[in-house]
Amino acid sequence: MGEYYPSGTLLWLASDGLAPVVLNGRGFQPRWGRGSLLPFSAGEASEIRYGVELSPEYAGLVYSTEEGLWLVERDGRSRHLIHQPEGVLSPDGTQVAYAQGEVEDLWILDLVTGEQRNVTNTPDRREFEPVWWPEQPEFIVFQSKPVDQELFGYGNPTVVNLDGSGYTILDDQRGAPFALSPGGEMIAFGCCDGPGILYDWPEGPAGFDPEAYGVNARKLFLPAWSPDGQKLAWVVSGELIPGGAQYQSGVAVFDIVSKTSQIIHAYEPQGGSTVEHFLSWSPDGNWLAFVTYAERPGLGRKPALYVAHSNGQEEYYLGVGFNPIWSPNGEWMIYNDAKEAPSSLWDHVVITVPVGDWENKLPLPIDAQVQD
Repeated sequence: MGEYYPSGTLLWLASDGLAPVVLNGRGFQPRWGRGSLLPFSAGEASEIRYGVELSPEYAGLVYSTEEGLWLVERDGRSRHLIHQPEGVLSPDGTQVAYAQGEVEDLWILDLVTGEQRNVTNTPDRREFEPVWWPEQPEFIVFQSKPVDQELFGYGNPTVVNLDGSGYTILDDQRGAPFALSPGGEMIAFGCCDGPGILYDWPEGPAGFDPEAYGVNARKLFLPAWSPDGQKLAWVVSGELIPGGAQYQSGVAVFDIVSKTSQIIHAYEPQGGSTVEHFLSWSPDGNWLAFVTYAERPGLGRKPALYVAHSNGQEEYYLGVGFNPIWSPNGEWMIYNDAKEAPSSLWDHVVITVPVGDWENKLPLPIDAQVQD
């Protein structure tokens, strides 16, 4: 082939003269791929890219490694987007938002033109964890905090237009994870004591009191909207089950329309936790995937991954894992296995599982953090 590869390197060789693709992993036993790839000539072949095993089913998967952010394209090759592992790809696939700098500013990379621009440029504030809002494409939502505050922890929910104008802090008193409604009208946030906040865009904030839904929750610290925007799940703590422990954690599903609620997986934590939580709806709104900590004594501080039906009638423990993400058609869920404590993003195998067949887990030949 005219190239030197270390012993054990796993390659994909096309029959149409394309350059070899170096897969992210070690391989010894070759096997034939299934399905067809897009036809293109050798002259159109791109440079060697490092990524996942070619598999058309996973085209569109976004993941990150120590080298940055990657996108699996339709031909199965992994495209290196940017040297920013925490970058976030826009819904139309043309831009990446990321935080950069000693005092973090929010930057946007245009994947079409290659232009990189600082859209905040605020020496007195840090910006981080940007999120695109598909129904509001003219701006981006993120967290920010003054530079004199501690480096770690939540910031204040903030928005800015893509041209750098309209920098607005939605709440300068509370910092928390936020959730953007699928209709483009509401932003839910609030952490950790007291009621949550529903910010009616662009009118302003209003309190969200779980007691109005029959839930005695003292802390709300991770919201997630259902795909139809009619329900709001929230990781909560308090006396969730009457007559149970005074302090329990779990997931509360609030029906915004009927003003009712459903408690899912209430448990008594075996110790405090400051590690990241995860909460994610399936595209059809039937399932919720979530992670608990300090619940199972045998796991220690490792995350326990569950899926539960949103009506609370079914629940499955998938094992030690985190970062559950659903395929757009709702037929698969993908997540990171976490056999070791998640001290590094780069030591975890990516697992796929068909929805409803929760024991049929399929590992992918990749060590990366799944993003989308």
